[in-house]
Amino acid sequence: MQVRFWGTRGSIPSPGRSTLLYGGNTSCLEIIYGDHSLILDGGTGIRLLGQSLPKHSKKPVNILISHTHMDHIGGIPFFTPALNNGQPIRIYGPPGLKRSLKNLFPFPKLQSRKKVLEIKPHSFRIPPFRISCRWVNHPGGNLGYKIQTPSGHSVVYISDHEPSLSCRHGKWAPLDEEIARWIDHTDLLIMDAQYFENEYKKRLGWGHSPISYTIQLAIHGGAKKLCLFHHDPNHSDATLKQKLKLARALITHSGTKLPCSLAQEGAVITLSS
Repeated sequence: MQVRFWGTRGSIPSPGRSTLLYGGNTSCLEIIYGDHSLILDGGTGIRLLGQSLPKHSKKPVNILISHTHMDHIGGIPFFTPALNNGQPIRIYGPPGLKRSLKNLFPFPKLQSRKKVLEIKPHSFRIPPFRISCRWVNHPGGNLGYKIQTPSGHSVVYISDHEPSLSCRHGKWAPLDEEIARWIDHTDLLIMDAQYFENEYKKRLGWGHSPISYTIQLAIHGGAKKLCLFHHDPNHSDATLKQKLKLARALITHSGTKLPCSLAQEGAVITLSS
């Protein structure tokens, strides 16, 4: 099982010299198992992913959308398979706030043989993957996904999430406890850690997490590896290196040995027995 990152940034693309290492494209990653793959989110990173796929393939492409904010769907009109008339594409995601997911930009304009499926928290299969999804805390609603393979490996993807109000005051709320149980010793947790603590205090209610909370949730849920995701557009490569240094220091201080990395555009994480 492999996870390849095509877009790691949150909110808005941030290209430039200061983001060359970790990338400036918005949320998109690919889960690969043998000859099968799943795409998670359709931010601007999905354009590069599309260029890497075989042209004029008839093999179905499956895309799981966490929510319909532009940094998670804005790259889909530039996804090469979506512009091929004969290409079957299935797009799964939560209902839109005011309009059905099926009528939201950019899905109606795609030339491919698309099928848009609105989903709410439940478990389902896209063979050979087993998938479960649940609500997490983000304005307008956001689905977290757990992907499991026949080999027994699992990845949990929580792109945008904010601690519950009581959690901000040092107490675990029912929602946070539920998410920790759902993580359930996953092999890899990929999760929003957009803010440093001082930044988070100024952005309460924006729907994103400070580093300390993401680490606490990963430890509480027994994750075997943690990858920090949804980098702030204002964070340069140098700033993100400081974030990783701080995250690892917090983990060491907690007395655990949780491996922790930063999502990096183009990087691949391999999960093996």
